[in-house]
Amino acid sequence: VETLTASSLSSRCGTVRGKMAFGAFLGPVKLVLSCPFLRYWLLSVVLASPAVGLASINASFSIAVYGWQPGDLQAYTWLSQLLKVGSLSFVSPYANRVGSPPAIVLVQVLLTVVAGFVQVFAPFSPAALLGPGYFLDALAFASSANAAFLSGHFGTEQQAQVHALQHLCSNLGASASIALFSSSLLFRPELRGRMAMRPFLLAFALSFASGGVKASLALANLGKKSRRRRKDMEVELAV
Repeated sequence: VETLTASSLSSRCGTVRGKMAFGAFLGPVKLVLSCPFLRYWLLSVVLASPAVGLASINASFSIAVYGWQPGDLQAYTWLSQLLKVGSLSFVSPYANRVGSPPAIVLVQVLLTVVAGFVQVFAPFSPAALLGPGYFLDALAFASSANAAFLSGHFGTEQQAQVHALQHLCSNLGASASIALFSSSLLFRPELRGRMAMRPFLLAFALSFASGGVKASLALANLGKKSRRRRKDMEVELAV
């Protein structure tokens, strides 16, 4: 009897754990299906993640095209870490005081697209490879605005799921992009000039598409806020 009782209890515990695991999986899926904003946001994250794949070939690209030595790219880009830290430490608090999250997101999108376009010409000049990288690291201050913009659309009980979904999409997209950009379809060390622009063109196209999706979300949010302000002003004038 004791054995049967123990086995039945174990079976019940296994069933409960299975239901809990299924519920934990089903919750984020329901959230994505029920929220158009989240679907578009995750789409922009997936489209933007190939930037990681492009960064994975930059060292090999600089050796093949510029004739640099191994380690030269890292020596030229160490300043980026200082720019990123300075942007997060000093620029981010000021930007969040003077601008709303959707406005900061919109500015970041526009500047990121410009930087991606400049980097398309990397096969012709090292400045086109390094400059946009410095510039994008200086825009690190916008990361807190992105987090605030995303979190502001969900309740506290949903925010953990939302950010987990964002990290999942980013990691999956980045892993796939590393394999894509390092393949011979996009990167061949012997190519020069316009033929060597292929990985940068693809990265720019995806960045442009990602920026378009995210900018539409930011603009829609700015439009809602402006309409609210007009209504508030009309109410104040009426009073």
